[in-house]
Amino acid sequence: MIKKTFLISILSIFSIHAQIENIIKDLSKEKNKSISEKEVSKGLKEALTIGVTKSCEKASNIDGFLKNDLIKIKFPEEAKKIKKSLKKIGLEKQVNDFTISMNRAAEEASKDASQILLKSIKNMNINNALSILNGEKYSATKYLYEENHEDFKIKFKPIIEKSISNNKVATNWAKIMTTYNKIPLTEDINPNINDYILEKTIDGIFFLIAQEEKKIRENPENRISKLLQKVFNF
Repeated sequence: MIKKTFLISILSIFSIHAQIENIIKDLSKEKNKSISEKEVSKGLKEALTIGVTKSCEKASNIDGFLKNDLIKIKFPEEAKKIKKSLKKIGLEKQVNDFTISMNRAAEEASKDASQILLKSIKNMNINNALSILNGEKYSATKYLYEENHEDFKIKFKPIIEKSISNNKVATNWAKIMTTYNKIPLTEDINPNINDYILEKTIDGIFFLIAQEEKKIRENPENRISKLLQKVFNF
């Protein structure tokens, strides 16, 4: 009798759970009818446009990279032995000058990054817009990155290389390598600094865009248009 009662109770719980799931599905279907895929796509593009504009503006400010520990371009991981060796012989200034020049290059290049990304957003077809909207807090940024990363990298490369030249990154790196190579028994290390700064700058910009998307998703005050209010209240 006890076993039978227990079994009935378990079956009742499963039945209630199934009913709740069906109710949620029905509500979701009704909700989906209140907004079109086209509206969601436009809303996501608007959110990304705001995110790109604000992020590139922040990144391009003096110390936009250098004083933001979340995106600061640090001494290359694979060249840590160089950094350690130079610090041992009292040449920390060379290391610091090089780090500053890398971040200044990223800040300068970020001024022109928005033009490339905004054009990409305008021309982008957002597939499965509803699933992106209902995804994680950074889904739209992730989609933008996955769809445009390689194209953005190609177009952004000459810009970052010009900034690298303007900020004497190569000169600072050459000083470091010349000094390092004079130290006896050192390992031959020479990473591609231009590619390193390019990737780190792109990573930093997209990190900031993700933060801006998160703000729009989480705080109604950041939904500055009727479309954003409709889409992100959805």
